[in-house]
Amino acid sequence: MPTACARNLEAIVREEHHRLVALIADGRAPEAAQLMRDHITHSLTATTISALEDRESHRHH
Repeated sequence: MPTACARNLEAIVREEHHRLVALIADGRAPEAAQLMRDHITHSLTATTISALEDRESHRHH
């Protein structure tokens, strides 16, 4: 079961996807590019948190 932090990051990523589509549709390439950079950072953060949680759960078993 995902932690509250992981669920929050998932919600952020979903929101970023919606904003990215809107920016592209509006022809706002610079903002879309910045959002994409931010999105990658959040996605990597979520992946890292998940990997650390998995590692910690295996240590305690």
